[in-house]
Amino acid sequence: MLNYKTPPIIEIVCEFEFPDSSEWDSAIPGLIYAEAEDRFPIREQRRKSIISCPIPQETSIEAIPGITKQDVTVFLNKNKNIFIQVGARNISLNQLKTYSNWNDFKNNLEYIFNICRKLVAFDAMENIRLHYTNLIEIPEKVLELEDYFEIRPFLGENLPQSTVSFMIGCVFMFNAERDICKVTLVDAVPKNEDSTAFVLNIDYSLLNPRSVPVDQTLRWIEDAHGEIEKLFDGCTSDKLKALFGVGN
Repeated sequence: MLNYKTPPIIEIVCEFEFPDSSEWDSAIPGLIYAEAEDRFPIREQRRKSIISCPIPQETSIEAIPGITKQDVTVFLNKNKNIFIQVGARNISLNQLKTYSNWNDFKNNLEYIFNICRKLVAFDAMENIRLHYTNLIEIPEKVLELEDYFEIRPFLGENLPQSTVSFMIGCVFMFNAERDICKVTLVDAVPKNEDSTAFVLNIDYSLLNPRSVPVDQTLRWIEDAHGEIEKLFDGCTSDKLKALFGVGN
């Protein structure tokens, strides 16, 4: 992926799911806070909604059947744009806009992972997930999707050619089907009434549980990031990339 001056990333999440066999109890959040307080001094309790598929931006969470919620302890940095979420055998690092660069995120991620290894005994993660959410706003009210996206809906000649809304997705396999990546594109509500907006989600995770040894976890994440970069470049046209501006 090119180095963009204004990348469209609004959130990046790396999530660790620990196996049932790992040593875990109610003291874990407090122990993590004691280790991470210097970087993440603000502590909160929240309820986390777990959704198995992407939804249009205007859809109410309460309207989705089968959605589950989980109580989590959250530790935030002083700017409240980077935070750790600790649930039941689940820890994630989230960074909201403005996203700086991968190395900065990775630095915090390694910091959290090393705390996890210190506090929780495990041989391999049940699952690992790296997720990018991109909000792409194009300064055109009416546009041709093929000018901007290499992933887009196809409508046969016997179908109406105008759509009110759409959501499409693909699932790709990597590393001899050990890993899986879900890519979705959905239209969104633009901030500017003269623009058109889309959300491009790229969600890379393990398909085979516990298939990455603990000492290879960070290498797996680095590789996942590389595949996500390639997929983002593959999904977007040169015309769209030019809107983000090429940095140094």
